[in-house]
Amino acid sequence: MPLQSVRGLVFFLCLALLFFGLTNVSALTATANMTVAPYFGVSLGSMAALSTAYFLPFILLAPLCGYLADIRGRKSLMLHGGAAFAVGLLLFGYSRSLIVGEAAQFIIGTGGAIVDVIATATIADLYRGHPARGTNLAQVFFGVGALASPALVAHLLEAQNLSWRTIYFGAATSAVALTFALFTQSFPMAETAEATSAEPAAGPGSAGRLLLSGSFLALVLAMLCYGCAEMGTAYGVPPYLEKGLGASKSIAGLSLSGYWGLMTLGRLIGSGMPSKASYPAVMAWSCVAGAICLAGAGFA
Repeated sequence: MPLQSVRGLVFFLCLALLFFGLTNVSALTATANMTVAPYFGVSLGSMAALSTAYFLPFILLAPLCGYLADIRGRKSLMLHGGAAFAVGLLLFGYSRSLIVGEAAQFIIGTGGAIVDVIATATIADLYRGHPARGTNLAQVFFGVGALASPALVAHLLEAQNLSWRTIYFGAATSAVALTFALFTQSFPMAETAEATSAEPAAGPGSAGRLLLSGSFLALVLAMLCYGCAEMGTAYGVPPYLEKGLGASKSIAGLSLSGYWGLMTLGRLIGSGMPSKASYPAVMAWSCVAGAICLAGAGFA
């Protein structure tokens, strides 16, 4: 692909990841929960079902994205993801009950799963010389979106007295514009990406050996702990600050933005790690530091 086309594509893919972060259920929805719950006539505890509905497509669809991209093409799949974003966000803005909200979050999560997998994989392929750094930097844009979302949403709800429905309608309009922008871009062919790869092809039975390897299981456990910590922070801290400590919605939103800000900083540091650095050691010490922080939060 011409350099100018690559830069344009990377720009819009990063913008898509930024939008994915802005609309993530643990950023936008978690911040608006205190406002949305009375409209649905449910408790804050019941609102956690929105998170389950949002992340279910990541379990069902994300493992199939590579296969679907080979059949339909990455561009087609990305456009379907953008359409899912727009439909889901619009539906949530019209939701009058929790069950409709769950359906909307499932559709939003479907768009998020597609965008996250395809955008990150495409950026890594375009910068094949440094795939780990490309992947990390791509995720930084998601982090920036997740960092901005809680503080922005809290400000719009509290200071600007904007309806939460209006916020979702605006997000749906942005999803339509982003999908149109991606429509104008040219995506690399899968064969081209494979040809530039220096990685050896996977042999027969390699997937089975990977799934049973100790390293893979340790990574799965670490990601499971990370997911629990992320959801616990997103759905526990803002309501606790608002209801338990009497903080304003803006302060509660800023606390969640601070969490995502440190997450983004960590990804920036990770993207700049030297190639000789020991990833297992970094991950092990990160897990230890995370455990200490969680233990401290429990006593706060």
